[in-house]
Amino acid sequence: MQTPRRRGLSVKGEEIAKEMEDMRKGVITLIKKLDGSPALEKDQAQVASGSTKALQTLLKNYFNFYNGYDPMFSWWVPKTYYALDSVLGVYATALSKK
Repeated sequence: MQTPRRRGLSVKGEEIAKEMEDMRKGVITLIKKLDGSPALEKDQAQVASGSTKALQTLLKNYFNFYNGYDPMFSWWVPKTYYALDSVLGVYATALSKK
């Protein structure tokens, strides 16, 4: 997702929305698996949570770059982006508490 952004290329909003929806479903699956898994060591939990927050930041920058600039992106992606961002926040919190 980042390569087209770095090159300033246009993207297909519908495809990006589908990718984000697939990611959201994957994160939900990870949250469910996390509930039944053994506890993480504190440093492992911090690294995992930090990585998830870094992904949130990357996606936020990506979203902000195209939203409002590309009309098809602005039509297809916002709802899916906010849902993914929310689930990533839940996952980061769950990891930090594990």
